[in-house]
Formats: sequence, C-alpha cells, structure tokens
Amino acid sequence: MKILISTWGNPKGWEEVTYCYKESRKRLKDVSPLIKEKEGIEKTIIVSIDTLSDECVSCLLNSLYRDIKNLSYSLIQNFCREEIGYTPDRIIISYGVGEFNNSKFAGNAMDFYYSVFKELSFTFVEWLDEFNGNRIEIYLDISHGINFLPVLTYRALKEMLQILAYGFSIKFTVLNSDTYIRTARPDFLNINIIEKSKILPKLTVYKIDKRPIEPYFGLIDEEKGKIGKNLQSFDKNILYFLSSFMYALPVFVIRYLPDKEELKNKIKDISDEFERNIEVKKVRKLEVERKIEFTINFENLVKAYILSWLLNRKSIYKKDEVELEKIKKIKEEIWERNFPIESNRIDVEINVIKNLPYSKPKDWKTYAEIIGKREESNIDKRNFFAHAGFEHNIIKIKIENQKIKLKINSKLESIAKNYLEDNLPGG
Repeated sequence: MKILISTWGNPKGWEEVTYCYKESRKRLKDVSPLIKEKEGIEKTIIVSIDTLSDECVSCLLNSLYRDIKNLSYSLIQNFCREEIGYTPDRIIISYGVGEFNNSKFAGNAMDFYYSVFKELSFTFVEWLDEFNGNRIEIYLDISHGINFLPVLTYRALKEMLQILAYGFSIKFTVLNSDTYIRTARPDFLNINIIEKSKILPKLTVYKIDKRPIEPYFGLIDEEKGKIGKNLQSFDKNILYFLSSFMYALPVFVIRYLPDKEELKNKIKDISDEFERNIEVKKVRKLEVERKIEFTINFENLVKAYILSWLLNRKSIYKKDEVELEKIKKIKEEIWERNFPIESNRIDVEINVIKNLPYSKPKDWKTYAEIIGKREESNIDKRNFFAHAGFEHNIIKIKIENQKIKLKINSKLESIAKNYLEDNLPGG
C-alpha cells in the first residue's frame, strides 16, 4: 500500500507553477497529482488546521466549534475538487493557535500534535485492517506546510509508523519543493527528497501523573477546578501493558493486553469531551478558546490501541493463563525479526521451562517451588527484567492436556506492576 500525506496551509493564495518530480514536469497548484502519478499512490491524506476558517467565520450564523472546523474542511475539500481535480481519501483538521484578521484561537499548541496522532492512527488501522500485504510505502509532502504543521505532523506520523513497524515493512519518504519566489519567476520547482528511510520498530512510553485530558494551563484556578471534576481518570493497566511490550516481557504483554474496541471508544469519548469544552464567543473578533488540553497519557492510550490492534491481527489476545507455545508465537511475530537480544532471551527461557528436569505439576505451582528453590515474598528486579519476566517467584506453571501453561502469581503482582511503571521514563 502506498499512502501520500500532505500538510497544507491556506491554498487560496497558491499559484499555478511547474513542478518537477523524477524527471516529469506538470503545471499545477499543488504537487500531489504528480506524486500520485509517479509513485502509484493508492490513498491520500491532507493534514491542515482549524484556523483556515478565519476569512469565512463572518458567514457563521451561530457559534459552534464544529461549524468552524467544517469551514476549514470545506475549504480544503472544495480546493481539491475545483483546482486539483481529485478528492483526498481523508482530510484531517486539527487545532491551531494565534490571532488572525477575524478570529483568535487560544489553547495549547500541542493539541494539534495529539489530535493528528490520534486521527492518523485511526485512519491507518482502518485502512490496514483490510490490507493483506506486509509492505507499506509512506510519502510525506511538507511543501505547503506552515508554522508548526510540518514538524508536528512529521513527529506524529513517525511515532505511529514506528509502532506499526512491529508488524509491517515500512518505507518512508519526505518530500519538499523548492521555495517559490514570485519575483524570481523560476522555470520550475524541484520536488526534493529530504528523507528516505526504512522505519524500524520502536515504542517510546512516558509516564505522567495526569489524566488523558486536563484543564488548559492558561485558565484561572477556579475554572480549572470546575472543569477538572468531570474528567476521566487514567487506567494504569495501559502503562503496565505498554511497559511490558517495551521491555519484551511476553507473559505480561498477554496478561495486560487491552480490548481494542473498548480503547477505541474511550479515545473517542475523550476526544468528544475535549471538543465539548471549546468555547466560541464573539467579542471584537470571533474567539475560540479550548478549555482542555491533551496530555501524554492520551498519546499512551492511542499507542495501546495501535498495539492491541496489531497483536489481535496476529491472533494474539488477552489471556490470564498463557500456553508456552503462545509465548513462542508472540516472540516470533514481534521481536524475532528486529530484536535479536530480546528474542534470544525469550528463547532461552522457553527452552529452560520445556526441558526442566523436574516433573511439571498438574496444579499451579510457582516456578521457584518446581525447581526446589525457597519461595520469596518479593521479586528480584534485576532477574525480572533480565529474564524477560520469567522471574521464579512471579511466574506460576502447570501442565494441562500435555501443554505447559503459565500465569502471574497474583500474590506478587502488585510488585511487578510497580516495577513496570517505575521503569518508565517520566514525561
């Protein structure tokens, strides 16, 4: 699958110029038709911003945020149809800041990033759900990006692709045109490849003692308190899952694997709550104030959603009792290709358990008890991480229908959870 993502400012002032890409030239107002033609693009996404509505807000009969957002959406959509001759598969309008001729937008500038990260993630999961292949090519064109659009879209896209790379082979190309100087009247503008790479799998998780959305830091304390009373808390099981995945602890990944549909609905509910707390009022200008801001824990929810979808796609689901063969499967599917150290570590643990010289019990016993060690009321932290979570006191084992099964020792689970959370970097 080949996907083109473009960052756009206001297209109304764009002039028709000759673009050159891979020895082909076309006179266009935007280079996307040329990239689509040369690369065989199958899906297109345009990322823009709600502040595009500035020149049109005077036509609004009421003051609802969704109408402001729809103005920006329609501006992009109509330009594509009338001036470029195609309709993008997805238009993402995110949140802007700043004062303009007819309007003023206030809020945390990073809201743009978090919203784009969520929208890109939902879009890719939707499209890849129907995709049977393994190879993806992503093109990001930042030729028309303004202010923070290119850098934050790049960051959100790269963060998402690095997670998808656990399950897909991904090539990533970033494009940017020569600068158009009207007085210079150049014969053509080159579309330059400024990055071309293979995306390697990576998950980065930060812990923070906040809810997925919090009252905007710019509000007075009284208003923060009023708004904050109704906001959802953050489920720390998400951190335990993400940390288990990041440190390649397969029994714990499967134990804490969240339900992807429940996560999707939770993310949608939080996003809806965010927009319900956008106040629009007419003072000297139309003022749009976001009363709430996203936090890193919103990003953590979206990351958990992508990963849960990816694992389910590979037939890996939440289990309290895990067969040893399922641990081998997740190792092969997730870590074997790109993480030889983690993969080998898990292999060693699987083989040790398979070849234990002691008889495996038909009822649950701790790993320590099976091998004749004294059971401890604690978990050795070094052994916990060094042995891929197969620490002797936290793991219980039994044999059932000739299959070896493992589960977490519930008596010590709180200690393991503390290790998983405490070992994450702070946000």
